Amino acid sequence: MPDPTYVCIAAVRIQQWISRTPRLVLSRGASRALAEKTGDDRLRRLLADRPLAGGVRLADDAPDVDGVIVLRVDDPEPTTVRAVADWLRRAVADELPGVEWKAWAHQATSYAIAKAAADQGLTSHGEWHFPPTELDVPFANACDGCRHEYAVETTKLPGENTDVALGPDCLDRLASSARLTNAPRGMTFDDLARTGGVASEEAVPQTVGRRAANNHLATIAADGNRVGAVFEHLARMSSSPFVHQGDETTVQAALSALLERATRDAVANAGCVGDPDAKYPSAIVHLVGGDDVLASVGARFAWEYVTALLTKFDEVFKSGLAALVEAAKGSGALNDAEADEVTKLGDGVSLGVGIAFANRTHPFADCADMAHRALSQAKASGRGAAAVSWVDLTVEASVPPGRFAWPDQLGDDLPTARMTSSARTTLEAILRDRWPVSLSTLNSDHDVDQLTALWEDVKRWCVRTDNAKVLSGREPAGAEQLAEALIGLRSDLDRARWWPKQGRSGL
Repeated sequence: MPDPTYVCIAAVRIQQWISRTPRLVLSRGASRALAEKTGDDRLRRLLADRPLAGGVRLADDAPDVDGVIVLRVDDPEPTTVRAVADWLRRAVADELPGVEWKAWAHQATSYAIAKAAADQGLTSHGEWHFPPTELDVPFANACDGCRHEYAVETTKLPGENTDVALGPDCLDRLASSARLTNAPRGMTFDDLARTGGVASEEAVPQTVGRRAANNHLATIAADGNRVGAVFEHLARMSSSPFVHQGDETTVQAALSALLERATRDAVANAGCVGDPDAKYPSAIVHLVGGDDVLASVGARFAWEYVTALLTKFDEVFKSGLAALVEAAKGSGALNDAEADEVTKLGDGVSLGVGIAFANRTHPFADCADMAHRALSQAKASGRGAAAVSWVDLTVEASVPPGRFAWPDQLGDDLPTARMTSSARTTLEAILRDRWPVSLSTLNSDHDVDQLTALWEDVKRWCVRTDNAKVLSGREPAGAEQLAEALIGLRSDLDRARWWPKQGRSGL
């Protein structure tokens, strides 16, 4: 029997699509619509109602990720495969007109091998692109929900009294929002900022550097580190045919399921921050799937949310990996050497996180974009390890180079948060005004004399003002550590701006 052919259709630029509307009900509706219309349950029903020729079924060895559908086709004939791809387009792409889609088909012994070939552009049956519906009708009215399509119907949105004209994509978002269950349908970004996770505005926890903590949101983006390396290694292994069988018991399939579970458990754990009796939740998750997360959180809960997210992901993934490897060894799927290698690679899997702090009226699309820019810096700075980077759009236009923190720096104790407001302001001014120009691009060839002079001035000021505690553990061992110590201090001063004033709960 020939190897099966895997036909995959995947939404691209999902987060940009979700965030292109300023209305929370429509962004939440988009997340719901994507999950419903690409979910396994819906596809199974469609295939059961009208079976396709060629032995078509959902691929059990592919992960269940929102926005991605993988079918397994027994018949490798090109006409059969293309017919399946066209069916997927009608079943999914036509149902979500605002989403951009890409599809591919490849004959292989497992989904992992087929995906690796697709990533390299080496598919056996080709690739297809399905662009979204855009605003391209002359003189048509633009959709009030997103401005990316033309309006076809006038309606009312939950919590709004005026009529709005919506296009097909936003109408679909609105219909899907009726099935939301984790928060009131009419909840707005303003509600999330003001009372998300708290019983009332009077009970809003204060942050160290902001008096109006209920006017701001944090947009949080997370993505896995070193995940691809584990799957690529498994795809290259040939000593155990079990790993390459296209069924639900493959190591790749188990690992995909573990990654999905770790991410979803981490999001659920992070969503518990704040008062459980609050009318509105402390966070709204726009996207979670595979190892990707996009969420909006009240700025006052941002650091607590991120810590809970990182901690739970690491806990679930590491324990699950150990159990998976032992089961694979016991079944003969992996020998001892292979198991050790998978464990070693799996131990390097973690989450990188980017945060964008902004006023609640700041465009959501820009917040999401800046959170992803911060995420990119976190992943680059962490060099594969878990790290967090952030940008404060109330005072910055871009992510400052070199700003990041390790997960073990996100505990309750932040010395810069215990400084007085005037002391923090003064120390920030010293670092800003004396900051070497070369440090703005983090070149390796820094002016050591300039850095040394700045460090000595900072030390003298801290000792004189009884703030020496903020330098504890920072003393550079040599010239090479000067830049790292100063950048770390500057980052901690900035982090204090949104640090909870009364400490943090639940960690």
